[in-house]
This record gives sequence, C-alpha cells and structure tokens, in this order.
Amino acid sequence: SELLAAWSRNFALTMQFQPSNADRECMYESAKQLWQYLKDHQSLMESNEQTYFHMLNSELQKTDAERRRYDVTSTIASVTFDFIDGASAMTANALYTILQHPEQLSEIQNEPGLIPGACVETVRFRPSVIGLYRSALEDINYQNITIPGNTNVLMLWAAGNRDPEKFVDPDNYSIHRNA
Repeated sequence: SELLAAWSRNFALTMQFQPSNADRECMYESAKQLWQYLKDHQSLMESNEQTYFHMLNSELQKTDAERRRYDVTSTIASVTFDFIDGASAMTANALYTILQHPEQLSEIQNEPGLIPGACVETVRFRPSVIGLYRSALEDINYQNITIPGNTNVLMLWAAGNRDPEKFVDPDNYSIHRNA
C-alpha cells in the first residue's frame, strides 16, 4: 500500500550517517503511525474479524512453548525495527568489506553477475549478527554434552562462519567462494 511504502521510505532515513532533525521527526512520526495502525488491526483481530493478524496469532500460539499470550502488534513492530537495524548493519558491513578488497570491487564493477556471490560471502565473512542466546526448554544431549533445561546457550554464528572444516581458507574474503 502507499502508506507502507511511505513508512518504509521514512524508516530508511535512519540509515543516514547524520540524519537531520527533520528526518528524525519524520521517522518518529512514521513509527507512531505504524504503531497505531498495528494496534488498530490488533483490535480488529480481537473483534473476531479475519485479518492477517489471525494467521500470525495462530502461528505464535503454536510456537509458544511457555503458553504465554503474545501481543501480535508488538511482535510485528519488533520484527519491523529489527529488520531496519539488521539491514543497515549488513549494508555497512558490505561496504566496509568490499572497500577493503579493491581488486574484488573492481571485478564486481566489471561483472555485476558476481554481486549475489559477494553478498553471500559478505554475510559469511562479516555478519551483522555475531550470535544470539537460545534456551533449552528441557534437558537435551548434543554431541555427548548435556544441556540442562532452562539454560541459556550462546549460538556464535560468526564462529561457525569461520569454521575451517566447512570453509576453505575461512579468514579470507572471496566473492568467488560460492561460484
């Protein structure tokens, strides 16, 4: 919709290195409007109208291991803003990485078909998310190690991206790695 496109343009203002006060106000106003829009649709869902929120809510209910009631509006808003943050970090990482490898930048400029491989390699080489915590819901055994229930485990994705058993020469950036 036109409204969603306008919000997206306004949220993109947060990716500027030094947004103006006017840009910040525009972004904040769009965030308030999006929040209100989501709250209005949450109300529709609660009044038994069929909306996208119904589908999302039923999926959230399936995955809720602790039987908590999720607020669909908060979930959608959180995912929206997490995407913006992740996308801006990944964009910055990609620019930094390719500028550190001018010979590969030149190859991409001469052969745009290399861009998809460069994107995949950048995510592997310099991910925007280094790791996330997950919790074991019950005791589990993983590779002969018992992880007790309700224990936080840090998943270090960045470490896996440098695994020499998975990647040849993992500490070097190569846009041809996935070719």
